[in-house]
Amino acid sequence: MSKLKLNEFEDDHTAFCAVIESIPAAVLVGDIRGITRCNSQALALFGVASIAELNRDSAKVIARQRIRSFETGELLNFEELASSRAVRGQYVQREEIRFSPALGRDIVVQVSGSPLHMNGKLTGGVVIITDITSRKQAEKELQESERRFRLLTDEQKRALERLREERGLREKFIFALTHDLRTPLTAVKASAQLMQRYPERTEIRENLIARIISDVERADQMIRDLLDANRIRAGQKLPLLIGLCDLAYIARDTLRDLSLIYDDRFTLVASPQIAGYWSADGLRRVLENLASNAIKYGDPQQRIAVSVLAEARRVAIAVHNHGNPLSVEDQSGIFRVFHRTQSAQRSRKNGWGIGLTLVRGIVEAHGGTIRLESSAEQGTTFTVELPRDARDTATAGKEQGARLD
Repeated sequence: MSKLKLNEFEDDHTAFCAVIESIPAAVLVGDIRGITRCNSQALALFGVASIAELNRDSAKVIARQRIRSFETGELLNFEELASSRAVRGQYVQREEIRFSPALGRDIVVQVSGSPLHMNGKLTGGVVIITDITSRKQAEKELQESERRFRLLTDEQKRALERLREERGLREKFIFALTHDLRTPLTAVKASAQLMQRYPERTEIRENLIARIISDVERADQMIRDLLDANRIRAGQKLPLLIGLCDLAYIARDTLRDLSLIYDDRFTLVASPQIAGYWSADGLRRVLENLASNAIKYGDPQQRIAVSVLAEARRVAIAVHNHGNPLSVEDQSGIFRVFHRTQSAQRSRKNGWGIGLTLVRGIVEAHGGTIRLESSAEQGTTFTVELPRDARDTATAGKEQGARLD
């Protein structure tokens, strides 16, 4: 093999190992001779130090794990394992089995396997094993709770419902942190690894640094939004830094940035300058959330109308979109944390259900109000009203406001 081909092979192998190592599950790749590749989670799961040890003592390792069917509890033999079936050309779809790994506690795992082909020939298989113990335990607890729920009095039922809602909110909060934050953090890790791998490639270094900064800022904003939503749910007022700023400039600048993502979908009606004392960052977040929400769930063929009107002592921001109206039920709970409307759930668009919660919290921290009007004839309009000077109601502090043109 030439030196160039060898280098390419080594690069491909390193990249492949990095990919399976970053997957949050045990991954094993093998053929009829045994396991050829796996990540550290797989080694830990089987209680071995290396692939060689796993292949050498496979029978003992498998016997030690006491791998059993989740439904029947019967022990599975070697031929019934997903890895054996995958290398024989069979697909395994989300099978649930019980495992007794070297970690010392029984767990429930979900196993998926797929055969690997090259040039039309079966060459091996890949298996992914995901620990779902917490999920199965939660399901068991939920079933038990539902059984007990039927025996409780109406008052106890209401109390239990509040507790279950609280637990659901905590689970969503934790899921958002552990799941969605992996995306920017994984991107940061990948960029850093590329910089480490090619330190002499100065032409890509600046681009990678910019990507790292952008992904860190994205992760920081996610954490900030989640923490603020949790404060609002707890009845706390969001801390805002108030400064003199121009609401008209903030609106123009925000919509200009959003137009880079959503094209020219916005129509803005505003005076040339609307000066007041607000949180410039807070108002930008309000406009970003309301405008993005209108884009996501409004009629894609219609423009989004944004207006900023000023009076002597108050200002009003209105964001309007055409499209299907919100149901009465959705309108009543739309500002609750982690609440997603029926149309949002049907659309399967990504979202945590905290955007409008943050809008309400920021508006109320300014001493303002927000209202919603939605009908088939008029479309949907969110209207925010704020005092011209929020220094008396918001957290005091110095903030560099948006410039006054």
